[in-house]
Amino acid sequence: MQTLSCPAWLYWDPPLEVFTVPWIDRPVVWYGILFVSGFILGYFLFVHILANYFIKNESTSRTQFLDASSAKRTAYLLADRLLRFIVIGTLVGARLGHVLFYDWELFIHHPLEIFKVWKGGLASHGGVVGVLIGLYLYHLSIRKQFPGFSFLRLLDFVAIPSALAACFIRLGNFMNQEIVGTPSQVPWAIVFGNAADGSLPIPRHAVQLYEAAAYFVIFLILFGLWKTKKEEHKPGLFIGLLFVLIFSARFILEFWKVHQDSIFEFSSLQAGQLLSIPFILIGFVLIYRSQKAQNNHSLPEKNHEN
Repeated sequence: MQTLSCPAWLYWDPPLEVFTVPWIDRPVVWYGILFVSGFILGYFLFVHILANYFIKNESTSRTQFLDASSAKRTAYLLADRLLRFIVIGTLVGARLGHVLFYDWELFIHHPLEIFKVWKGGLASHGGVVGVLIGLYLYHLSIRKQFPGFSFLRLLDFVAIPSALAACFIRLGNFMNQEIVGTPSQVPWAIVFGNAADGSLPIPRHAVQLYEAAAYFVIFLILFGLWKTKKEEHKPGLFIGLLFVLIFSARFILEFWKVHQDSIFEFSSLQAGQLLSIPFILIGFVLIYRSQKAQNNHSLPEKNHEN
C-alpha cells in the first residue's frame, strides 16, 4: 500500500533577542546585529574601492598619494565621515518612508510614534531617498578637497556595498518574522510561528530569503564588474545597475509577499512595486548616460586608429 508523504516544512520561531547588555538591561536583537553587520562590511568594502580609485587617479584630490598606505588612510577618514551621513540618512528616510506610505493614519493621530524606531517600521524606498540626500550633503562637504571626485562617482562606489547591506537587512527581516510571504505548499515553504503582522502560522514563501539571495547575487555582479572594468566605466553605471537590478527584483518578489496596507489602495500592485518603478526608470537613464559618455570618450581613439 503506497502512502503519500507531506513536505517537511520548517517551523521558524527563533528568539528575537540574542543577549541582554549587562547593567543597562538593554536587549540586543538579531535584526540589529545583522543591520550593523551589513554596514560594517560595506564600510570596509567602500574603503577598499575608494583607496584603489585614489591610487589610480591622483588628480582626483589636491593631495598627492605617494603610496597605497597614504591612499588607504585617506579612504578610512572619508569613510568614517560618510558612515555617519549614511546611517542617519537610512534611519530618517526609512522611518519617514514608512510613515508616509504605509501607516499615515496612525502617525497623524499619534505623531510621537514617529520617533519610536525601535518598535519597527522602516521602508526601504524611503531609506534609499534618505541615503541619496545624505550622500549629496556629504559630497558638498568634500568637493573642495577632492574636486575631481564627482557625485555620480561617489554613488557608484556606494552602490556596490549597498547591495551587500541590503542582503543583511533582509536576513534581519527573516529573523524578525516580518514581511512574510504568501501561503504556499512548496517543499521549501516555512511556517512562521510568530509573524510580526499576526499572520497565521501556515506554510509560506520565505520571501525575505528570496530577496536576500537576489541582493547577494546582485552584489556579486556589481563587484565582479568593478574588478574587471573599474578603469573603463564612466560615472553612473554602477548606481544605475543597482537601481535596475535591485528594484526589478523587488518588483517581481512583491507578488509573493502578503499584502501590506498603504496609501496606494487604489492599485492592484503593492506599494513596494509602485515605488520601485521610478527607481528602475532612473537606473536605465543613468546606465544610458554612462554608456553614451563611454562611447563618446572612446570615439576619438577609434578614429585615430583608423
